[in-house]
Amino acid sequence: MRRIASLLVPLLVVACDRQPVAPAMTAENRAAFSWMNNPDNGNPRIVRFGESFFAASWTDPDNGLRATHTNFPIGVEPDCGPQEMLDPVDVQNVGLLLDPFFESQIRANAKGPVWIIVRDVTQAGDCYGNKLVAEGIGEVHYTDNDIFFVGPEAPNANAWGFRGQGVLTTPEGDQVRYNGHSHFTVTNNFEFRAENYQVNLQ
Repeated sequence: MRRIASLLVPLLVVACDRQPVAPAMTAENRAAFSWMNNPDNGNPRIVRFGESFFAASWTDPDNGLRATHTNFPIGVEPDCGPQEMLDPVDVQNVGLLLDPFFESQIRANAKGPVWIIVRDVTQAGDCYGNKLVAEGIGEVHYTDNDIFFVGPEAPNANAWGFRGQGVLTTPEGDQVRYNGHSHFTVTNNFEFRAENYQVNLQ
């Protein structure tokens, strides 16, 4: 998840606690079992770990809604956001390791439970300065076709993105279904492109 904090959004991954991820799921809010939280099989091309501090945000330019996905408390405001740590987000990196290492191609996948906050950035409110629209437990999925920057010799542009979904609760107590995604690319000539951002509530 390199480069995300500097290129994408103000709030993203802030730390990585690479603790072993047990295959058993014990927390009530645990996402469904995924192949990414299998035990390590000793293959040097596959690395699995739990991301204890994960956060990603994006804003839909069409409706002014901003979705934040986090598995840890991100502030001191009691009016929105998680109040305690959630389970780590499962991560699996699969790569072709080369020498020098930074020329390797490593594909990343991350999936797990997160607290999702949807707020309206066009309206003032008590949720980080904006109006809270809905929040609650959901799931995030992050994919990246190469965690390192590509260059002119690379066969493909570098592409990564996030998808989120969940059933959230409005401040009035109503339930709404959320889904959203963001997608980004860096071309072989190092041109950054934000392909799309969507935040949908139904």
